[in-house]
Amino acid sequence: MKRFIQFLCAMALVGSAAAPLHAAEPLWAPIAEKIGQALAAGETLYQAGDAEAAQKKVQGVYFGVFEAEKMEAAMRQALGNAHTDAVEKEFAAIRKAMKNKAKPEAVAGMVEKLVATLRQDARQLDADGVARPVEKPKK
Repeated sequence: MKRFIQFLCAMALVGSAAAPLHAAEPLWAPIAEKIGQALAAGETLYQAGDAEAAQKKVQGVYFGVFEAEKMEAAMRQALGNAHTDAVEKEFAAIRKAMKNKAKPEAVAGMVEKLVATLRQDARQLDADGVARPVEKPKK
């Protein structure tokens, strides 16, 4: 019996040595980058003088990536409602600035700030191992 236990321990060591020892692929950082690229495209539209298309782009990023990819829900779960509400208000503030014909430099600064926040939040979510939230089935 002792020899059998030694065999099992040896096999466990061999198996664990063969297993890769790397961190999980980041989940949230690529989503933050996708949001950043789309917001940059909206900013480009705004700088080109198409405020309406720019606003639609920012709104599409909010609903089509931030919410659809569940980053908003993950942030609420892991970083809290107050922080997530503040991030949501940044999206709205950018759209409002575009609607009110703010200076392009001001809009660029707002986009830069939001993207920096989302990148930091994504790093935190990835570091904490936060999984993508699953929607509860509707009754």
